[in-house]
Amino acid sequence: MKTGSLILLPSVEFPQINQFFNRLINLNLLSILKNIIKSRFYLMLKLNKDTRHFIETVGNYTSEFLLNETSIETLKIDYQFNDIPRLKLNYLTSIMAVEGQFQVMFAFSFERELASKVTEEYVSDLGIGKEELGEYIDETAADIINIILGNTLVYFQISGKAIELTPPIVITEAKTIYRTKPAQFLTAKLCTKFGDLDICCIGPKDLFDLELNYLKKINQ
Repeated sequence: MKTGSLILLPSVEFPQINQFFNRLINLNLLSILKNIIKSRFYLMLKLNKDTRHFIETVGNYTSEFLLNETSIETLKIDYQFNDIPRLKLNYLTSIMAVEGQFQVMFAFSFERELASKVTEEYVSDLGIGKEELGEYIDETAADIINIILGNTLVYFQISGKAIELTPPIVITEAKTIYRTKPAQFLTAKLCTKFGDLDICCIGPKDLFDLELNYLKKINQ
């Protein structure tokens, strides 16, 4: 052998070693993938749990508000969290969007008799005659959703993260909203002797305009 010459060894394959390292790589990738899926699933589960707790809090607070401010007793509250194919909005509906951690729309939808009775009681201290109550129905519905959501959001405020509400709007038409993926509906129905108040939580809010029309056609 001459000094400085290059010795070429024959190519030798070690299939067991190659398989071992390939297995390590695959296991590592699989572990990373599992962690990503697990973290995203946990986040989704947490958000769903928080949203359910949110609408339950809103439902209970609304019941107390109606009793204290209008002397209207809630006979029962029915909650629905799963498999809601459509929402039927009543005669009068006030709507607000929740920004921040929830990213949902809220709608308070009153049956006609209940809307009139709530307004009558809510403005009773103002000395307004019954013939003038119609002028205050929209304002009352907007005021109520604003007060209730504003107060209940305090319990869900995360330090350093702002939760904001859009100004309320009121629509005076009955309409049906059909659920298409990825939309989700959660509801709380407050039953009174004057009719029902349907509280609807609708998300994600980016799918809808402020009157709860889909912003674009979504494949069924």
